[in-house]
Amino acid sequence: MLPQSQLIALREREEEEEEDSKFNLITRV
Repeated sequence: MLPQSQLIALREREEEEEEDSKFNLITRV
């Protein structure tokens, strides 16, 4: 089991990557 702070950091990183991919899709078009 991961520490709570590590889980939160992973979740935030995943959200940032999702936002980056959306931004890249928008700018690519």
